[in-house]
Amino acid sequence: LTLRTHTDDNDLSFQHFASDFIINGEVSKKMVHSHSFSLTNLTLSNLTFRVLSLSEPLMVLMNNEEVYSTLKPRETIEGSLRICLTHEAFMTLVKDESAAEDLVMLNDSLVVEYSNSIKQEFPISVRVSLPSLSAYPSHINYSTCLIGHSSLSSFQLRNTSHSSLKWNITLPEKLSRVIQLEPNSNVLDTGSETVRVTFTPRAEIKYSIELLITEEITGKSFTITVTGRGSSNERYKRHRRK
Repeated sequence: LTLRTHTDDNDLSFQHFASDFIINGEVSKKMVHSHSFSLTNLTLSNLTFRVLSLSEPLMVLMNNEEVYSTLKPRETIEGSLRICLTHEAFMTLVKDESAAEDLVMLNDSLVVEYSNSIKQEFPISVRVSLPSLSAYPSHINYSTCLIGHSSLSSFQLRNTSHSSLKWNITLPEKLSRVIQLEPNSNVLDTGSETVRVTFTPRAEIKYSIELLITEEITGKSFTITVTGRGSSNERYKRHRRK
C-alpha cells in the first residue's frame, strides 16, 4: 500500500503548538486535531488488510465499517489520524526529564496487517512546540516611599517562542494592598508585554515580595522580587518610579 497525506513530505509528520490548548483566553482540558490520509493499492493484485489500533492519545479512523478491507488494483481507501491530547497527559510529557526544553514529541507507527500476517509500518511523528516565557528585569527596587502613597514601575514579559502562551501572576493575599499589578493575567503571542506594578507601603518596614509568574499551559514558573521600604517622612511624598 502507498500512503498519501497533505503534508509537504507526504508522510505522517505533523507540527502543532501548545497554544492549541488555549480556547477563549483560557487553557482547555484537551487539544484535538485530525489529519486525513489515504492508502492506495498500486500492485496488480487485490490486497486484504486491516489497520491496527494506536495508543492514546493517537487514534486511527478508517472509512470502512469492516475490520478487514480489500482494495483492488488502483483503489484507494480514506482514513484519518486523530490526536486527542489531554492537558493532564501533556503536563506529564512536559515534566519528563528526557523531554526537550522547547517541544513535546508523540511517536508511533500506523501498522497495516495483511491477510497473510505480513505487516507494513508508516512512522507517525507529532511535534508540539512549547512556549517560552521570561521577564526583565528580575528585581524591582522602590527604595523608600511615603506610607500610603503609591509609586509606579514596570517590567516586561517576553515570549520568544512561536507558540502563544497564557500567564498569570500571584502574590500573598495579605500583600494585595501593597502591590497592585496591571494586568495580572493575559494571553501573550510572540513578542513582549508590559506589566505595571504599583507599590503602596502600609507600614514603616522593609518589604521584600516575591511575584510568582506562571505559564499556565506548561505549568512552568519563576519569580520576580519587589523590594521597598515604607516611611512616615514627608520628604518621600513625591517619590516616583516610571
